[in-house]
Amino acid sequence: MMFADKRLNVPTHYNKFHLLIHWLVVIVILLQMNTGDKIALEFLALRNEGIKNDGNTSNSQIHILGGLLLILLMAIRVFLRIKFGVPAPTRKTNDPLKFLSTFVHLGIYLILFAIPITGLLAFSTVNVELGIAHKDLVNVLYIFVIIHLIGVAYHQIFLADNIMERITSWK
Repeated sequence: MMFADKRLNVPTHYNKFHLLIHWLVVIVILLQMNTGDKIALEFLALRNEGIKNDGNTSNSQIHILGGLLLILLMAIRVFLRIKFGVPAPTRKTNDPLKFLSTFVHLGIYLILFAIPITGLLAFSTVNVELGIAHKDLVNVLYIFVIIHLIGVAYHQIFLADNIMERITSWK
């Protein structure tokens, strides 16, 4: 791995395992988006008891397993971040953008732990408030992801610092 500053061990790119975990998290989130509406209906059926549903359909199992996998992947991601570090902001990144980037990344990390935890608790206890919190956190995640993608586009188009190479290159 190349380092921007040998004394501080600040890498110029993400570790290969970090790259793999990042893109696996993206895939799991897309899978969760695909199964989320169906498990919400199953949750309501469980809550209302009048509708026959044991809560163990293949959709709910896939969604729950996806949430557990997400917790595992995020734990690995935090470990890799601590063990190998992350690239420093590019030279073209000003202080307000550095702050926003840190805030958004921290928010995404925290939310990606909180979403599956609240979802699992909501489904296992049939707690409506936790179900609402789970859905609200998903909506906040969407906002953070949109801000993240806008930041990537800004770096690529306006700053032209090729920041995408850090998360796509196997150097």
